[in-house]
Amino acid sequence: MMQFADLHTHTKLCNHAGGESAEYLKRAMDAGLRWFGISDHFPAPSGYDSEFRMLPLEYSRYREIVRRSQEEAEGSGMEVLYA
Repeated sequence: MMQFADLHTHTKLCNHAGGESAEYLKRAMDAGLRWFGISDHFPAPSGYDSEFRMLPLEYSRYREIVRRSQEEAEGSGMEVLYA
C-alpha cells in the first residue's frame, strides 16, 4: 500500500505562509496522509534572509504549534514531524 506525506508546510511565523496551521493539519488528515511535516524557516543571524524567517524569540511559539499539531493528530494514523 502506498503512503503519502507532505513534508514542507510552514506556519505564519515564517512571514510568507497563509492560513492557520490547524487548517493545514486538517487537510492533511482528510487526505489520509501518513506523515505531515512542519518545516518552518528557523531564526538566523541578522541580515541573513531575515524577512522570511521567524525571529529567535518566536521559536518557543513554533514548538508550541508543532506540539499542538502532534496532539491533534494522535490516533489518526498520521505522524506530525518537525524540522
